[in-house]
Amino acid sequence: MDTSEEQSGAPNAAVEGPEEEQGGAEMEETQTQTIPEDMYYNYEDLYSRPFITPNSNIPTDLLQLIHSFGYDCHRRNNLQLLDEQTLAFVAGNLLILLDVQSKEQRYLRSCSGGGIGTIMVAYAGV
Repeated sequence: MDTSEEQSGAPNAAVEGPEEEQGGAEMEETQTQTIPEDMYYNYEDLYSRPFITPNSNIPTDLLQLIHSFGYDCHRRNNLQLLDEQTLAFVAGNLLILLDVQSKEQRYLRSCSGGGIGTIMVAYAGV
């Protein structure tokens, strides 16, 4: 009998079954969790917005970022290749997506409004 909490999910519970039939050999069952393909986050609900003092009459869109002229090359792994024509890098509290052919930049603000510490690209199916 095996009294392992890992296999039964409950402490000190006896587990009987295929393990005993196979001479005590442990069978590992791996569970993978996947994110549904139709799940998405609404960026408008998550990104940080400017802090404006109430009754100041300052519009929220007073300043807009038009173009970023560089990236912090002293940061480790700050330049990531997303696909054949898109680079990503961090500048302050923005993630910048650069189309290398058209030189167009898209900006994603951090959720907290603070700086972004690091970025990493995970490739599925590699």
